[in-house]
Amino acid sequence: MKLGFSEEFALKVISEITPFQHLSGTEHVAPLLYSLIRMLKPQTVVEFGSGYTTPYILQALKDNEDDFNFNLKILKSRVAKNYAKLSDPARKAMLPDDWLLDETTQEVYGQEPVVPIPSFYARPYKPRLFTFEVLPEDDMYVRKLSRLVGELKLDGYFTLSAGCRVTDYVQMVPAERRPIDFAWNDFGNKKRFYDETYDSIREDGGIMAFHNTTSSEKDHKEDLDKVFEAIRPNLLSRKAELLTFLEPHKFTQRSLTVVRKTTGFKDEFFHDMTEEYDRSLLKLSRARSDFMA
Repeated sequence: MKLGFSEEFALKVISEITPFQHLSGTEHVAPLLYSLIRMLKPQTVVEFGSGYTTPYILQALKDNEDDFNFNLKILKSRVAKNYAKLSDPARKAMLPDDWLLDETTQEVYGQEPVVPIPSFYARPYKPRLFTFEVLPEDDMYVRKLSRLVGELKLDGYFTLSAGCRVTDYVQMVPAERRPIDFAWNDFGNKKRFYDETYDSIREDGGIMAFHNTTSSEKDHKEDLDKVFEAIRPNLLSRKAELLTFLEPHKFTQRSLTVVRKTTGFKDEFFHDMTEEYDRSLLKLSRARSDFMA
């Protein structure tokens, strides 16, 4: 399992798309986004406003896919080894605590990857970032970003649409890629972005993240007040959660606000699903011979 992006990666991104400009300050936001995406494992990520954070998002998606394929291989090899034991009817009668302590459970689940949910690995993991940029395709900044993504060998996870408006951009995300798992606004027009995007966010924990949500700039505050007012009913009814991270040492681009949609969220407790986990683990492949591949 990868532990994070390399120093070489960070230095290359900084040299090509520097965050240390007068109105830019994403040097800490980008690694934070990397970690959030590594943790949440989204399939579909959208970004409005490209830049320094883009390569970090793409690297997180690549690292996620690498981990997924590695973990799936481990799970299948353990199932092959313990196939008869996993399908033993006696396991169905085990109480949760006994199931957790059982030797077969320990051998299959109790190593890396730690306590995997087999159903997560039953669906192919093919993550992709859809980036929308207001600048035209022939703009030097857009061309520089595209070149950087190619040099980092991350273009296989990347779809860039240049010359876009905030309005109606979601329709450019392929239907099979919706709902959106993670949406990142690094451009502005936050209320328009919210209006366009919120209904397309996955209901069981999908994320919207906004850059620069506390600022001395008046137009930013007025725009954000409209966003917070629009989302307030969902917060009060517990259909959404909101958290703002502040960088107190900066004047601009000094914060990030995360909105988590919980309209259809349901807690899943490991103890309550022991038998189902065994069944779904056995179904990771359609035939036993597949486990031997």
